[in-house]
Amino acid sequence: MKICFEDGFNGLVNIGDQNIRIGAAGAKPYDFTFAAAASCFYSTVLTNAPKFGVEIEAAELEISGEKRTVIPTTLEHFAIHAKIVSDAPEEDLKTVVRVAEKACSMLETLRQVAKVEVTFEKVERLSKDPIVYMEAPACDLKSGSC
Repeated sequence: MKICFEDGFNGLVNIGDQNIRIGAAGAKPYDFTFAAAASCFYSTVLTNAPKFGVEIEAAELEISGEKRTVIPTTLEHFAIHAKIVSDAPEEDLKTVVRVAEKACSMLETLRQVAKVEVTFEKVERLSKDPIVYMEAPACDLKSGSC
């Protein structure tokens, strides 16, 4: 991973073959924290689902959080609401979600400073295609490439 900045807090982070704008015109540091925690949680859901005979077709995770107002402004509250598409009985899905909530290392890390809340609902299908492909410009901030 590499991050290039110029003109203050304007930059690109290069992760694998993807470039993501960061700073004033892009993602903020907690955006990455939230995305990492939510993707870790969902990865843990997928890892544990087969152990309970549950198949997950798709999911959409809504993430929110609040920082404290005193320095250091660590997280005070972090929440994930998962909409999960699965044919599994709701109780089985609930078990998978609760196991993943406890087993997810990123959520455990956040619990050291914040209240962490995970809710879910079983849905028949997602309201729209959850995957959106976005093209970021090459990681070139006048000084070369990442």
